[in-house]
Amino acid sequence: MQDLQALEAAAKAANNGKQIPLYVTEIGWPTSIGQAGVDPTVAANFLARVYLLAPQLGDLKAAWWHELQDQGIDSSVDADQFGFLLASGSPKPAACAMRELTKLLAQYQPKGATRDASGIWTAKFSDGMTSVFAVWKEAANAIGEANISSVEPSGLRIDAREICLATDTSDSGSTLLRTTISGAPVLFTTNADNISVQSV
Repeated sequence: MQDLQALEAAAKAANNGKQIPLYVTEIGWPTSIGQAGVDPTVAANFLARVYLLAPQLGDLKAAWWHELQDQGIDSSVDADQFGFLLASGSPKPAACAMRELTKLLAQYQPKGATRDASGIWTAKFSDGMTSVFAVWKEAANAIGEANISSVEPSGLRIDAREICLATDTSDSGSTLLRTTISGAPVLFTTNADNISVQSV
């Protein structure tokens, strides 16, 4: 994200402050067993993070995932393992993540993203009445507990869920949640204009 922000700023500076549309192609992480490969769930988490942050950049007009379907069945070949689908056509976790994010981005508008000093990202989306906050830790393997509460105004109900997965939040639907925050984005939905995320 920082690289895209720097590119956006450099492009504007080189164009006398005028917006230059940016297009990003071939984003992806191979789910191969080689050195460059990642677990399919991690690839889905990375996809979610990219598509939660990318809309926050005003000059970024499109970002393409590489690619729809794996090109081969040899899991040791990195270049063959980038798809949403296996070569057989069966979906990987990234397919579900993209489907969920497509629904989110069709219904809600991006309202900004922040990263705190401990590496927790919060990306906000709103439809004018309801806000959705995606929260995750920057380090892919970092896990921690956090208390989530509504602010502006405080005391409003918050619902929580992970993208495509059940969330470890037994108190979803209350005004104060304690949940696990990891590299997998958790979506918090509330009528409040903001939330507080406090690591515990």
